[in-house]
Amino acid sequence: MRPKPKINFCSFRKQSEWSDICRAEVPDVDALHDRFVDGIDVWIIQSYLIFKAAKLPFEILFSDEIMADAVNVLHRDEIHLKRNLDRGFILGIRADRPPLYMADVTVCQNRSFAAKINGLYLPQWPQPGIIARDPKRKDKLENIAFFGRQVNLDGEISGVGFQTLLKRRGLHFAHDEKRWHDYREIDAIVALRRIPEIEVCTKPASKLTNAWLAGVPAVLGDEPAYVELRKHPYDYLAVASPQEILGALDRLRQKREYNKFKEHAQWRAQEFTREKTLRKWVALLEKSVVPLFLSTRGPAGKRKIQMLLRAVRQHAATKIWKSRWRLQQARIARCK
Repeated sequence: MRPKPKINFCSFRKQSEWSDICRAEVPDVDALHDRFVDGIDVWIIQSYLIFKAAKLPFEILFSDEIMADAVNVLHRDEIHLKRNLDRGFILGIRADRPPLYMADVTVCQNRSFAAKINGLYLPQWPQPGIIARDPKRKDKLENIAFFGRQVNLDGEISGVGFQTLLKRRGLHFAHDEKRWHDYREIDAIVALRRIPEIEVCTKPASKLTNAWLAGVPAVLGDEPAYVELRKHPYDYLAVASPQEILGALDRLRQKREYNKFKEHAQWRAQEFTREKTLRKWVALLEKSVVPLFLSTRGPAGKRKIQMLLRAVRQHAATKIWKSRWRLQQARIARCK
């Protein structure tokens, strides 16, 4: 019998923090929702836990070393020259970070960006421990929330003037960076970010897909990740300014419209469950990644030189990317 392909979810700096997940009984991801705080937690640790709990045609590992006989899954934050990446095949999760050339395969968070850089696409996992909107709220529209980092939110939305206009409509704006999983009392989510385009194009559609899973209408900026998922006018309300947000919320105040968006969210949610996302991971590994891994193993010396050249390219591209990010951020600041 042919041995199962090894998938090594690798993190050099998270071993001590997550040492408890290596015990025989795999912890429930939903119970750990408050521990997934950064990209490595979300893409590496969470993926390992979900894979480990499922019956899959792979041998699943979690370690702090690169393995020669495995597909090594690493986050972009840990892919650099200081690590012995030449020792094994690297599946790199780029996330919303600068260019990645030191991976054999690059995974992106939306299809359009994956196509642009000749990478592969995987959606982010659903928010762990997500609690859907309380059905007793029916078509009530009172509580509006932003689930994200305050630094990324359009400053006008959290300003006094905008909050006053919300209050006149009987609306309350909520933002809590520690309770992204709890939609029980939330009637709609808002997400209009003022961040550089070079970063926006790498972002996932998580705010939209999590809102669908929670049964909550979404008011969003037309970011690439959202646009590519849009199949119907009731998928979400697209806006380009705080003024348009108010118009969208006025539309949701109409009970018939609110119910249409809410019901449509519940329908679209079926595409983005944890089980569906896991199937996408498995399909990508079986059809694209593992065959490439098995066909590209070569001499160690050649691999070392190859990785060194990739590191030089990645370092140069990262400097250019960060320079462009700063220029775009400065333009945004001047427009405020």
